[in-house]
Amino acid sequence: MNLPCMNCKKEVEEGQGKFFAQVYVCPSCHEQAQHFHNRLVRELNFLLVMAKESIRLALVQSKFSFPEGPAGEPSKEQVLKEILLMEERRDRLAREQATCTASTGSTKPNAPTPDLLSAADDASLHKHSPRG
Repeated sequence: MNLPCMNCKKEVEEGQGKFFAQVYVCPSCHEQAQHFHNRLVRELNFLLVMAKESIRLALVQSKFSFPEGPAGEPSKEQVLKEILLMEERRDRLAREQATCTASTGSTKPNAPTPDLLSAADDASLHKHSPRG
């Protein structure tokens, strides 16, 4: 007896079914789910690298301080907000550099590449409260 894929409901040949996160799926749905999961892992790892680099730069510049939560730890919400803000700034800077490159025809940007934490970004780290 062949069982259906829990996602697409297609009948799965005997011996062809796979499990993703304890869910029985066909090989195609398994491959798609695995691909999506791997992409999310890469994105999360990238965010961790960005967060670490941001902290490193703040430490090097003697500007590191982070809002503290009840136990002396930043709230998860605050950390995620800061990471998202860094990602938005990085995307904005990449777009600005691409626009600059397209308008000048040069492969070098006209302005120097800013650090992840500009002076304005440093100020935003200091003024956010841990409760959002």
